[in-house]
Amino acid sequence: MTVREEIVKLLEKADMYFFSPEHPPLTEEAQRALDWDIEQKLKSACNASLQFHVINIRTDIEFVFFSGGFVTPCILKRSTPRAFANPNTPLYGHLSSIDSTGNSMRVTWVSGDKSPQQVQYGNGKSETSTVTTFSQDDMCSSVPESPAKDFGWHDPGYIHSAVMRA
Repeated sequence: MTVREEIVKLLEKADMYFFSPEHPPLTEEAQRALDWDIEQKLKSACNASLQFHVINIRTDIEFVFFSGGFVTPCILKRSTPRAFANPNTPLYGHLSSIDSTGNSMRVTWVSGDKSPQQVQYGNGKSETSTVTTFSQDDMCSSVPESPAKDFGWHDPGYIHSAVMRA
């Protein structure tokens, strides 16, 4: 059985899987590599799995397996939406020097919470963050039309920044 036939069988959507001039079949070398990979997976466990490393974008995420590319997309299989466990968790901390004196550092992070947050450092010192964000209108022009106006946009959350002083 070829990889194409196996994928169609696994997805049970044979009538939706097709090749066209815009989406030709795989090269012979690529077909052999995929056939071998599927054969090894089927021999070892009679199933296969994919793992993804997904960053927390603070919104539900789903995976879609499709054929036809972006020109003529045809959905073959869609996962159920998955929510992140802690969508408002502060993430992606970054430290930077704000001047050459070495007496202060700026810490910046992103979270899903628009309320100012506290940074605790040193011997009991703390600073309150300033909070900013941006929207599609801030980033995207209409000429040419930006992908972020449609499928390419994700809410950036809130950007927190605080200066820690010596």
